[in-house]
Amino acid sequence: MKILNLLAIALMVPCVMATPAFAQLGIAIPVVDEEAGGIQGFEGPIEWVDPAAQSITVMGAEVVIPDALVIDGTVGITGATLADLEDEAAPSKVRSLFSGSTANPFSEYSGGTFKGLCVDVNGTLVCTELVIELAENVAIGPITEIDVEAGTFKMSGVNCKMNADERFPAELLGLGLEPITWDDIIATEGAEGTGVGYYVDGTLHVCSLETEILPAGEGGIDTIRITRVRGRDRRRGAELRVQAVTTFEEGKTVDLQDEFGSVLDTQSVELDPITGEGEVRFRLRTLTRLPASVTVVSSGGGTHTAPVE
Repeated sequence: MKILNLLAIALMVPCVMATPAFAQLGIAIPVVDEEAGGIQGFEGPIEWVDPAAQSITVMGAEVVIPDALVIDGTVGITGATLADLEDEAAPSKVRSLFSGSTANPFSEYSGGTFKGLCVDVNGTLVCTELVIELAENVAIGPITEIDVEAGTFKMSGVNCKMNADERFPAELLGLGLEPITWDDIIATEGAEGTGVGYYVDGTLHVCSLETEILPAGEGGIDTIRITRVRGRDRRRGAELRVQAVTTFEEGKTVDLQDEFGSVLDTQSVELDPITGEGEVRFRLRTLTRLPASVTVVSSGGGTHTAPVE
């Protein structure tokens, strides 16, 4: 079970400008999935962090974070290093992890959001998956007025700055949610992006900047990215659909491989008349099983791997 499948309400809200995070209102309630063995899902504002007890309090419930559980969205903080999550551990913080402890127009909504799955172990809630976000404000639009040295840019008129908080890393992502660089963004200035972060004093401090940018390859190797994977089991055989985008070259082909490197299919790259990029599609309907992951391998040398959902 994936947290984002169970607790993705905030990401489904379409926004064109940074707005207060709805999840911070604290109206979410625990969800119990009996079929999943009593797993409880929580989404709401963080009320307290207790490193000594290795626990986080959310919506009145104290949840224990195991030693080795890595908290997604952070720089690798675990239950054993929970003290690194406290405000004092981040000299560059702009917004507190706790509601109402910073002075800004949206102090009612400030703080961090806990999104986790937990199990009851002898009366104690123990976390099995966890994402922590400082906020869920979103801006969508063309990326312009880039200042790499200052880490600032604009999206749809919103002033943006890459997050400097030591606890929550800032990511630049391209197609396939793969890391890209500022050089890639500058080369395609004006490309659409989605910035997710926290909004303070007229600036969106971006923790994740997602784009549809396909970076140029290096060393003569092209770039290829899987953009969609779908699989399902059927009586007459498993069905698998995969789409990928790459730099278009006449005569280029792409192999589709399973997690063991076996070639499932080979297709030619076709030009997308709108984007000018190369597109390749695979549709297999009679597989004996669904692979756990697939890899596309371009005749130009590029590769990319994605899990099968």
